[in-house]
Amino acid sequence: MILPWVDSPAEYARLSHNLRKDDPVPDDAFVWHMQHFSVIPQFLRPIYYSLPQLSPAKGSPLMIYEFAPQQTVPEALARLAEWHEENGDLPAAAGLLKTALKMDPENLPALITAARVDLANGAQPQFAQIVQRLSVLTVLNDKLELEDHVRLAAIFNAVNDRNDFQRELTTALRQADAKNLRGLRQESLYALLILAAETGSLEQHAGLWPYVNTLLELNWRVKFMQDYSDLEKNSGQPRNAVVLLRRALGIAPHSLMTLDRLARLLATSPDSSVRNGKEAIDLARQARELDQGQHVNITDTLACALAENGEFAEAISLETSAIKIADDAKATAVADTLRAHLALFNSQLPYRETSLQTNAGQ
Repeated sequence: MILPWVDSPAEYARLSHNLRKDDPVPDDAFVWHMQHFSVIPQFLRPIYYSLPQLSPAKGSPLMIYEFAPQQTVPEALARLAEWHEENGDLPAAAGLLKTALKMDPENLPALITAARVDLANGAQPQFAQIVQRLSVLTVLNDKLELEDHVRLAAIFNAVNDRNDFQRELTTALRQADAKNLRGLRQESLYALLILAAETGSLEQHAGLWPYVNTLLELNWRVKFMQDYSDLEKNSGQPRNAVVLLRRALGIAPHSLMTLDRLARLLATSPDSSVRNGKEAIDLARQARELDQGQHVNITDTLACALAENGEFAEAISLETSAIKIADDAKATAVADTLRAHLALFNSQLPYRETSLQTNAGQ
């Protein structure tokens, strides 16, 4: 581990050799040479880690390397490409992957990252070709890491390949013990949870969510609860959705998206036991204050909350202003939706998300 807030590796190398500050860096200064010449030995694997965005850590590169003495050169290149992709340097990742796949065309970690890079670059034909290769190669491979299986599950899910997706997710959940989970990137921790939730597998692994919750950074934890709440709402479980959004709000009280989603659910749910107009208004006003009127959907949520509470005059006024903004922006579909809501308010009727299923009483 190379810490960014301490003296440079060059200074440590000089100190260990009892040298002065202006002396040359010793030839055997391993870490300094690795950083200075940007050459990572084959037996090291970089580990992505995002520092908290707080001073003095903000913007500082914390470098972590894992000893992987058994990995081949193509594997080392593939893992380094993963690190660059995770850091958002897609060109660097693509260059490394090209070399890795030239040496070993069936290197699965390289193909998985190549698929992700092509998808991020919008290269759909190349992405589709790699997915086809992965579909064939992964059936016979049982030596991948948990990170690889989670990424594969997400890739197969993106192309609606249900058989390959279910196989990779099942394998990932089987490998998801405490040690392996601690090695996952934040995005992969989130992906494992949300894919398990989408398939109903999360309920069968009772200890998974509580443990992963301790590993997730706050923003990923909130994102999971928001997205999981959508799954619950759309499957006819609005009460569960409310519980999840309240949890998200408990750990991030000023999350604009959480405030808006919870307010809209409390205002528009077809389940009467869920609706709470007064609380919806309070949450929606907080959201609009944070948003400062920039997004018409936030204003629409407040209008829906007011209508649910019988305050139609203010609801009509807000919705009318939102429609004008949408019209000026030529957002026709959005404006049409807002006009449909306005028509209800003019008729002294609240808006209900009647397209949603519900397993509760009306």
